[in-house]
Amino acid sequence: MRLDKIVEGKPVTMGAVECLHHAEDHTLTCEFPRGMFRFTIEGTRMQGTMTLPDKTVWRKISLQRARTQVAVNSFHLVTTS
Repeated sequence: MRLDKIVEGKPVTMGAVECLHHAEDHTLTCEFPRGMFRFTIEGTRMQGTMTLPDKTVWRKISLQRARTQVAVNSFHLVTTS
């Protein structure tokens, strides 16, 4: 999954991470050196968390599929603490 943030209305790539899709329960997990993303997929939205290696929740995350010329079929990151 490519991780973008929006700066001045334009996507800026923060990096990429490999993820596992679990179709049976509509979830996505993405492990990376600093922790793990866990998402529940609901149509064009994904809700989840970023946890640190010690399982501390670092961020609550809401993603919405983008429908723009710049980012068709990508998800944009919106974080809440």
